[in-house]
Amino acid sequence: MLQRKRLLLVLAALTLPGVLAVGILSWRGAFRSAEDAFSVFISSNNLAEDQLMDPLILVGRDTVPLVIERIQERELPKRRYAIGFLGNIQAKDAIPVLTKILDDESEEDVVRGDALKAIAMIDLSLGTVIARSYLDRGDHLSKIAQTILSEDAKLLSRRSYSDALLARHE
Repeated sequence: MLQRKRLLLVLAALTLPGVLAVGILSWRGAFRSAEDAFSVFISSNNLAEDQLMDPLILVGRDTVPLVIERIQERELPKRRYAIGFLGNIQAKDAIPVLTKILDDESEEDVVRGDALKAIAMIDLSLGTVIARSYLDRGDHLSKIAQTILSEDAKLLSRRSYSDALLARHE
Protein backbone atom coordinates (compact mmCIF):
# COMPACT_ATOMS: atom_id res chain seq x y z
CA MET A 1 0.00 0.00 0.00
CA LEU A 2 2.84 2.38 0.85
CA GLN A 3 4.54 1.67 -2.50
CA ARG A 4 1.31 2.41 -4.35
CA LYS A 5 0.97 5.79 -2.61
CA ARG A 6 4.59 6.64 -3.46
CA LEU A 7 4.01 5.65 -7.07
CA LEU A 8 0.93 7.87 -7.28
CA LEU A 9 2.85 10.79 -5.75
CA VAL A 10 5.70 10.35 -8.24
CA LEU A 11 3.24 10.20 -11.16
CA ALA A 12 1.45 13.29 -9.92
CA ALA A 13 4.75 15.16 -9.53
CA LEU A 14 5.79 14.22 -13.06
CA THR A 15 2.40 15.03 -14.59
CA LEU A 16 1.77 18.46 -13.03
CA PRO A 17 4.51 20.35 -14.94
CA GLY A 18 3.23 18.90 -18.22
CA VAL A 19 -0.34 19.92 -17.48
CA LEU A 20 0.80 23.44 -16.56
CA ALA A 21 2.88 23.71 -19.74
CA VAL A 22 -0.06 22.64 -21.90
CA GLY A 23 -2.28 25.15 -20.07
CA ILE A 24 0.17 27.98 -20.64
CA LEU A 25 0.61 27.15 -24.30
CA SER A 26 -3.11 26.80 -24.91
CA TRP A 27 -3.88 30.17 -23.26
CA ARG A 28 -1.14 31.90 -25.19
CA GLY A 29 -2.25 30.14 -28.35
CA ALA A 30 -5.84 31.31 -27.84
CA PHE A 31 -4.81 34.60 -29.41
CA ARG A 32 -3.43 34.28 -32.91
CA SER A 33 -2.21 37.87 -32.92
CA ALA A 34 -1.97 41.08 -30.95
CA GLU A 35 -5.14 42.18 -32.75
CA ASP A 36 -7.00 39.09 -31.47
CA ALA A 37 -5.87 39.80 -27.91
CA PHE A 38 -6.85 43.45 -28.23
CA SER A 39 -10.26 42.50 -29.60
CA VAL A 40 -10.85 40.15 -26.65
CA PHE A 41 -9.65 42.87 -24.28
CA ILE A 42 -12.14 45.38 -25.72
CA SER A 43 -15.10 42.98 -25.89
CA SER A 44 -14.75 41.00 -22.65
CA ASN A 45 -17.40 41.99 -20.15
CA ASN A 46 -17.28 39.03 -17.80
CA LEU A 47 -14.00 39.81 -16.04
CA ALA A 48 -13.37 41.47 -12.71
CA GLU A 49 -11.75 44.90 -12.88
CA ASP A 50 -8.32 43.61 -11.86
CA GLN A 51 -8.49 41.04 -14.70
CA LEU A 52 -9.49 43.36 -17.56
CA MET A 53 -5.98 43.68 -19.00
CA ASP A 54 -5.32 39.91 -18.84
CA PRO A 55 -5.74 39.24 -22.58
CA LEU A 56 -3.07 41.87 -23.26
CA ILE A 57 -0.78 40.55 -20.53
CA LEU A 58 -1.02 37.01 -21.89
CA VAL A 59 0.26 38.09 -25.29
CA GLY A 60 2.69 40.59 -23.81
CA ARG A 61 4.95 42.98 -25.66
CA ASP A 62 3.54 42.04 -29.08
CA THR A 63 0.45 44.09 -28.20
CA VAL A 64 2.34 47.25 -27.18
CA PRO A 65 2.47 49.01 -30.60
CA LEU A 66 -1.26 48.44 -31.13
CA VAL A 67 -2.15 49.62 -27.62
CA ILE A 68 0.03 52.73 -28.01
CA GLU A 69 -1.75 53.53 -31.25
CA ARG A 70 -5.24 52.92 -29.90
CA ILE A 71 -4.97 54.80 -26.58
CA GLN A 72 -4.73 57.98 -28.59
CA GLU A 73 -8.44 57.51 -29.39
CA ARG A 74 -10.38 59.29 -26.64
CA GLU A 75 -13.50 57.17 -27.16
CA LEU A 76 -11.67 53.84 -26.93
CA PRO A 77 -13.57 51.45 -24.63
CA LYS A 78 -11.44 50.46 -21.62
CA ARG A 79 -8.89 53.11 -22.53
CA ARG A 80 -7.87 53.56 -18.91
CA TYR A 81 -7.07 49.84 -18.61
CA ALA A 82 -5.10 49.92 -21.87
CA ILE A 83 -3.05 52.80 -20.42
CA GLY A 84 -2.62 50.78 -17.22
CA PHE A 85 -1.42 47.80 -19.26
CA LEU A 86 1.40 49.88 -20.73
CA GLY A 87 2.56 50.76 -17.23
CA ASN A 88 2.08 47.19 -16.04
CA ILE A 89 4.29 45.80 -18.80
CA GLN A 90 6.77 48.70 -18.45
CA ALA A 91 6.54 49.72 -22.11
CA LYS A 92 9.23 52.42 -22.33
CA ASP A 93 8.25 53.22 -25.92
CA ALA A 94 4.83 54.34 -24.62
CA ILE A 95 6.24 57.24 -22.59
CA PRO A 96 5.92 59.88 -25.36
CA VAL A 97 2.21 59.09 -25.92
CA LEU A 98 1.53 58.84 -22.19
CA THR A 99 3.23 62.20 -21.68
CA LYS A 100 1.12 63.71 -24.46
CA ILE A 101 -2.06 62.44 -22.76
CA LEU A 102 -0.85 63.72 -19.38
CA ASP A 103 -0.01 67.18 -20.74
CA ASP A 104 -3.35 67.58 -22.55
CA GLU A 105 -5.55 69.75 -20.32
CA SER A 106 -8.62 68.75 -22.35
CA GLU A 107 -8.24 65.10 -21.31
CA GLU A 108 -10.28 63.82 -18.38
CA ASP A 109 -8.51 64.14 -15.06
CA VAL A 110 -8.70 60.40 -14.34
CA VAL A 111 -7.19 59.53 -17.72
CA ARG A 112 -4.36 61.96 -17.11
CA GLY A 113 -3.86 60.38 -13.69
CA ASP A 114 -3.71 56.94 -15.30
CA ALA A 115 -1.08 58.22 -17.73
CA LEU A 116 1.00 59.63 -14.86
CA LYS A 117 0.72 56.36 -12.94
CA ALA A 118 1.75 54.38 -16.04
CA ILE A 119 4.77 56.61 -16.54
CA ALA A 120 5.80 56.06 -12.90
CA MET A 121 5.38 52.29 -13.31
CA ILE A 122 7.61 52.37 -16.39
CA ASP A 123 10.24 54.73 -14.96
CA LEU A 124 9.82 55.69 -11.30
CA SER A 125 12.49 58.43 -11.43
CA LEU A 126 10.79 60.12 -14.38
CA GLY A 127 7.35 59.63 -12.80
CA THR A 128 8.58 61.22 -9.58
CA VAL A 129 9.98 64.26 -11.38
CA ILE A 130 6.77 64.73 -13.37
CA ALA A 131 4.54 64.13 -10.33
CA ARG A 132 6.09 67.09 -8.50
CA SER A 133 4.59 69.47 -11.06
CA TYR A 134 1.04 68.22 -10.36
CA LEU A 135 1.04 68.34 -6.55
CA ASP A 136 -0.81 71.60 -5.96
CA ARG A 137 -3.83 71.09 -8.20
CA GLY A 138 -6.20 69.70 -5.55
CA ASP A 139 -7.75 67.16 -7.95
CA HIS A 140 -7.46 63.48 -8.86
CA LEU A 141 -4.25 64.06 -10.78
CA SER A 142 -2.79 65.70 -7.68
CA LYS A 143 -3.75 62.68 -5.57
CA ILE A 144 -1.98 60.34 -7.99
CA ALA A 145 1.09 62.60 -7.90
CA GLN A 146 1.08 62.57 -4.08
CA THR A 147 0.78 58.78 -4.04
CA ILE A 148 3.67 58.41 -6.49
CA LEU A 149 5.85 60.68 -4.37
CA SER A 150 4.96 58.67 -1.27
CA GLU A 151 6.18 55.60 -3.20
CA ASP A 152 3.04 53.69 -2.24
CA ALA A 153 3.83 50.13 -3.32
CA LYS A 154 0.17 49.34 -3.95
CA LEU A 155 -0.17 52.09 -6.56
CA LEU A 156 2.80 50.77 -8.48
CA SER A 157 2.05 47.06 -8.10
CA ARG A 158 1.86 44.98 -11.24
CA ARG A 159 -0.34 42.16 -12.44
CA SER A 160 1.89 39.25 -13.36
CA TYR A 161 1.70 36.86 -16.27
CA SER A 162 0.86 34.06 -13.84
CA ASP A 163 -1.94 36.17 -12.32
CA ALA A 164 -3.43 36.60 -15.79
CA LEU A 165 -2.83 32.98 -16.79
CA LEU A 166 -4.40 31.55 -13.66
CA ALA A 167 -7.15 34.24 -13.66
CA ARG A 168 -6.27 35.25 -10.10
CA HIS A 169 -8.65 37.77 -8.67
CA GLU A 170 -7.76 40.13 -5.82
